[in-house]
Amino acid sequence: MAKFPWRHLETEDLLFVDKPDGIPTHAPDPGLEGYVELCQEQLGHRGREPGLWVTHRLDKTSSGALVFAKTKEAANRLRLDFENRRVGKTYWFLTDRASAQDEFVIASEIRKEGSAFVSDPAAGTPNARTRFTRIKRSPFFELWAAHPETGKPHQIRLHARDLGLPILGDTLYGGSPFARLCLHAVELRVPGAPVWNCPAPRLFERLGVLKSGEIVTALCAIDRRQRQFDFLSRPDTCLRLMEFEAEGLQLDLLGPQLWLQWFREADPTPRELERWALVARILGRPLLIQKRWNRGGQSGPAPKWRTEDFREVWTAEENGVVYEFRADSGESHGLFLDQRANRARVREIAAGKSVLNLFAYTGGFGIAAALGGATTVTTGNATTVATGGATAVTTVDLSKAAIDWSRRNFELNPAAGNNHEFFAADSFFFLERAARRGRRWDLIICDPPIFSRGERIFRLEKDLPRLVKLCRDVLAPDGTLFLSTHFEGWDFADIEKILRRDFPSVRIERGRLERDVPQPPCTLKSFFLRF
Repeated sequence: MAKFPWRHLETEDLLFVDKPDGIPTHAPDPGLEGYVELCQEQLGHRGREPGLWVTHRLDKTSSGALVFAKTKEAANRLRLDFENRRVGKTYWFLTDRASAQDEFVIASEIRKEGSAFVSDPAAGTPNARTRFTRIKRSPFFELWAAHPETGKPHQIRLHARDLGLPILGDTLYGGSPFARLCLHAVELRVPGAPVWNCPAPRLFERLGVLKSGEIVTALCAIDRRQRQFDFLSRPDTCLRLMEFEAEGLQLDLLGPQLWLQWFREADPTPRELERWALVARILGRPLLIQKRWNRGGQSGPAPKWRTEDFREVWTAEENGVVYEFRADSGESHGLFLDQRANRARVREIAAGKSVLNLFAYTGGFGIAAALGGATTVTTGNATTVATGGATAVTTVDLSKAAIDWSRRNFELNPAAGNNHEFFAADSFFFLERAARRGRRWDLIICDPPIFSRGERIFRLEKDLPRLVKLCRDVLAPDGTLFLSTHFEGWDFADIEKILRRDFPSVRIERGRLERDVPQPPCTLKSFFLRF
């Protein structure tokens, strides 16, 4: 069975998962994905047997404990367990309404009228029953546990409404608007299987932060990443935790430290600094806030704010690759985390290929390729300078400091080998010279800036076709060009139109975005091109 990378528990015939909010249990319409489809893809089950069987569901807007069956027999057994009330379930929810009681038991008839579910507590034949227990309260919010003894659709939401405790964010049933529906499945107790616990989002237990919309948005985004990637159990891992869910803010997890990129015009206020320090304490990691001048549009050193224990230089891992990070080398820490999935893809396809990494920055793509088995042997009629080793990657960047940083990153990964080339050079000049010398590479990685001053001025919106042509000129037969950009003036379709206009025979495969549920907004457009 394929490795399942998300937070989960497997038995012989059951898969327990921790569903993020924002995605339905199964596909709502053809062409869309639900959580079970994503899980099948992770297991390598997409489109073939064995699959996963859905035996109970969580609403799209709810999160937490969910179980799928891995065989038809297990699915039948699990359905009977649910129908006969042998499965124990515990949910937590938040409300901004106050109650004079600490406990309730409510029974009602839940039925469907048209497209809506309704609850009738006065019905003589109730079919739904839930026990409620208050866990904690603050001046403005209360945290409750719900124990449904039956399994009717929207049961907890309807019963909370019936008690005058509508769930925060559940506007369908009278709840106040909020960043998410604050209902979470904490625990599942299935006969014959270990108890499956899914800790509640941190904002459920920190009622004091619920009035801060920005921090709530951040904690919701962080919670989605935790349920997918379980990063808190891997202290050295790297991951983008927030990508503009809060306007103008990106939050990166860099192993033992956090880095918040502040794209807003105004500096953070003392109150904002205090709130972000709280987020750092919640995650148990020191924090640096880096001001970014108008998305890079202003020159000069930008200010930084940091907690006292933040270190200047450290290392962390992404997919088993070790990188050095620095807080003393400009506005960037050393790795573009939104390229995480594309680096993994490059590693998958690099075996047996010679690799050229242009605009390489700190060499992340090149190291991934080397660890994937890049070789000194180039397909085609070209030769390479590097010889005598197991791996070969050519790294090019205009900045000598970036090239030195790339060398250090290669050294941090001994399995990548030492048979590599490094050039502090203008990428256009390097490509023109390589073409004249007849050099070829099987895989070229090209992640250019939107604007740069090297041997000549480069503007992506004007010079993209010329750059792609230069890359094609040094691409080996049947080679692959990986191209990516964050230029916001074009979308995927715009770039594909430009590429097909100038290179009619090009075959285009769109690059990857890291699987996230739901997918955050992202400006990255990437492509694997074959000519």
